[in-house]
Amino acid sequence: RDILIQNGKIYLLVSVENSNDTTIKVLESSTTTINFTEILSFSYATFARSFALYNDDFYFGMGCDLADMENLEASSNYNLPDITGDIIKIAK
Repeated sequence: RDILIQNGKIYLLVSVENSNDTTIKVLESSTTTINFTEILSFSYATFARSFALYNDDFYFGMGCDLADMENLEASSNYNLPDITGDIIKIAK
């Protein structure tokens, strides 16, 4: 879902949808030798659309998908889940 390059590291934000929730994972690799390993994983009721690393803490911006992508002005797109926009902080 997102990529971050910082301090000689590449971080990938990925998500896996489960039947009850979503598992959010962060993978890390050196920028010189690409070999990703999972460094963080947590479950949440939706996926993380973006993330940032600040002072050894990860911040995740939780997202949602629109109900009607063909008609962006559809009323169903205005009923977003309450968790949309949550910011989650997790230590690295």
